[in-house]
Amino acid sequence: MQHAAAPGEALADQFFIEFDRLLGDYLDAGCLVAITADHGMNSKHDATGEARVIHLEDILRDAGIAFDEIVLPIIDPYTKHHGALGSFAWIYLADIDRERARRALTAVPGIEEVWDREASATIYEHPFDRIGDLAVTAAADTALGRTASAHDLTQLHAALRSHGGRYEQLVPLIISEPVTGPLAECYAANVLRSRDIHDLVLNNTRSGGFRREVVAGRTTGRHGGWGAVPIRPTVQDQ
Repeated sequence: MQHAAAPGEALADQFFIEFDRLLGDYLDAGCLVAITADHGMNSKHDATGEARVIHLEDILRDAGIAFDEIVLPIIDPYTKHHGALGSFAWIYLADIDRERARRALTAVPGIEEVWDREASATIYEHPFDRIGDLAVTAAADTALGRTASAHDLTQLHAALRSHGGRYEQLVPLIISEPVTGPLAECYAANVLRSRDIHDLVLNNTRSGGFRREVVAGRTTGRHGGWGAVPIRPTVQDQ
């Protein structure tokens, strides 16, 4: 749904209203509820709805830079959602061409970061032996692709909305009672990851270790009617 409609649009509002109702049912039943997301989402188009895409293969070829492969990690069967376009890419190329490629790419408006393998492994916490020679990230409103012909945008069910970059790393981490265990300080400091949700529920709340009715949900929205429920919208995914 988030690929099709931005928060505040009718479809998104309808979704969150129903989601709030379902969450209310769980809370009324006495459940301990925790919510997070696998990633955020941003519009990747201009004011007219035209997709804003940077085609990396075209840039490198125009600059006369040889490369072996460009990998877009977001590629999956759900092309109607994002056309296999996200805001992150790996580029495999010879060491001798790294710096030329980095300069050519950083000169393009909409490309914000270009890191070599060594820096990328540290910054993004990626495994060194499983990533490309360069890692590229785009602006919040921009997607990265290979070539125009490699991406069929006619299948999109709405204007392009996607994820995969820096601006989609921040996600909600919401829990329906105070965090009181060992992770309380990290939770308050917004340094946890979405993967910490189970540890939070089971080991860091007053009742987590005693209730059997535990529900872990996923949404990119924020529940507006929980009153004192702690909301931490700046947790990183993973």
